[in-house]
Amino acid sequence: MLKSIATTAALLVVHANAACECGYKTNTGQTWQYSVETDFSKLNTLEWAATTDWAISNLVRQATVDLNYTTNNVAVSNGKLQLLCSAYNATTDSSIRSGQIRTTRQDILYGSFRASYSVMALSPGSVAGFFFYANDTQEIDIEIQSKMNNQTVHLGNQPTQSTDVYLPNKGVVTGMHDYRFDWLKTETKFYLDSVPAGGFTKDTPVVDGTISFNMWGNGGSFSGPQTPTTDNVMSISKIALYFNTSDSTESAKWEKACKAVKKRPVCVVDRVGLSTNTTAPATGGGSAGTSGGHSSKSKGRKGKGRLSWGGLRKILPVGVAAAAYHV
Repeated sequence: MLKSIATTAALLVVHANAACECGYKTNTGQTWQYSVETDFSKLNTLEWAATTDWAISNLVRQATVDLNYTTNNVAVSNGKLQLLCSAYNATTDSSIRSGQIRTTRQDILYGSFRASYSVMALSPGSVAGFFFYANDTQEIDIEIQSKMNNQTVHLGNQPTQSTDVYLPNKGVVTGMHDYRFDWLKTETKFYLDSVPAGGFTKDTPVVDGTISFNMWGNGGSFSGPQTPTTDNVMSISKIALYFNTSDSTESAKWEKACKAVKKRPVCVVDRVGLSTNTTAPATGGGSAGTSGGHSSKSKGRKGKGRLSWGGLRKILPVGVAAAAYHV
């Protein structure tokens, strides 16, 4: 039985500890100031401390069929966060009930963002989303459309850049996979199970915002035009976000804390490097377009992954100079 999370309940998150004052270094060479690391398999243990890093959406957005983000569609079950897009009945339902969480921090500016999840969708009409969002023209997306085949992942920089690629190694979305995007100052890069999946230099966001996960439908051209006839579920095992802040006061505090530590330690968050393989474009290639599940204006528009989540923090002394963070 699913255990619902109340609107004001906090998800449980591991934060930076005293060993990581100088940031988090990834296997692509960047070092980021802050982290939010969430392992849902440990959500109910005493080792976790409740925080307010995540908010559960509770709102209705007008669309072809109204999109209703409800707290009832966000739950924890069997060590995973489950976001549900409910089956829609045009006779009895006034909206498509959906689930979404987002970071409470709205000052995220550049970073490396990862999550392990699976998508079980037995009917078209829904989208599983993992994305950065500031506004309709400042957005980075990794999305799985249930109307597509079970190997295709949609990648995009809104409003004009997008493509469809296959999961590597003949993976299917119903299995647990690692999804990642790195948001740099002049480009975004995508990775699926540690395999480079391309990226974009155009429409790269330049303002701060939030990171969100959702499972949604609205009867529009991107999620539909069908509406879901089954309960479609996104099951998230782990989330790891490494990022900088746009807040100059917070950045000054971070630099001061780093300089106060003699060895200036940085935490290495990837045990292994990236794969030398690349993903294949999905049949028919990509197309520019608007996803719309999180737009305030929208009316429609297997195997295990290879990222290492255990023992994330290997201490790396940076020397006498303060750790530089990438922007």
